[in-house]
Amino acid sequence: MIEVTNCVGPDDTAFGADYAVFVDVENIGARGAALSIAVAARAFGNKPVRRAFGNWKICGCLESEFLQAGFDTIPSIASHSPHKNFTDMQLIVDAIELAITSPQIGTFIIASDDADFVPLLAKLQALGRKTVSLGNGKCSKQLRKVADAFVQLERLTPNTLAQDSILNDIRGVVRRTMTEEKQVSLTALASQVKRCLPDFDPRSRFGLKWKPFVLMLEKIGYCSVSIDPKTKSDQVQFSTSFLASQRG
Repeated sequence: MIEVTNCVGPDDTAFGADYAVFVDVENIGARGAALSIAVAARAFGNKPVRRAFGNWKICGCLESEFLQAGFDTIPSIASHSPHKNFTDMQLIVDAIELAITSPQIGTFIIASDDADFVPLLAKLQALGRKTVSLGNGKCSKQLRKVADAFVQLERLTPNTLAQDSILNDIRGVVRRTMTEEKQVSLTALASQVKRCLPDFDPRSRFGLKWKPFVLMLEKIGYCSVSIDPKTKSDQVQFSTSFLASQRG
């Protein structure tokens, strides 16, 4: 489960349905972080604004992951100094601007370990917003203290998804849809699940589009995703362990 500290949790009614998550990629970015951040943030609402800020010349290998997880990727403005950029300031300015222009957004989630964002959280709270600090174990203690809630990112793993009962239903659809090679196209999988489970949408349940959702299943070890060389389409091959298992 997602661990939340401080007195307010993600199920508290004080957290509104609309939320914004801002990621300081150079500070907290790592392989797999985009999906973990998206899933963690999903606990705080249903209608997200997602923005990831970074120097994509340095963090370029992560940009596609953030795009697939539904983030807008914002490039940092270059500085005359080769060792500095304006990422932090851009994030702060964008967050304040969004708070002023979008009153429906009740919760702001800042994914960073950097104590420089403490004044931003204080300002957002002064504007009547709830704030969430999302960071690693090394996250600034002051940042944790100021935020209305703190979520420790390193404890958020794809295994939290493995505990969701919806996977039993998806497993049944997969068994009926896949080929003898235990493979199905991503498009066919999404279509069949929509037909058989009309109330399920990975965006509303996990805050993820279909491909990032399947990539999360891949991280658990339930499938592998590849590109068909002929059709250039995504193909999903499910593992024997996924097809055989059944949660009670």
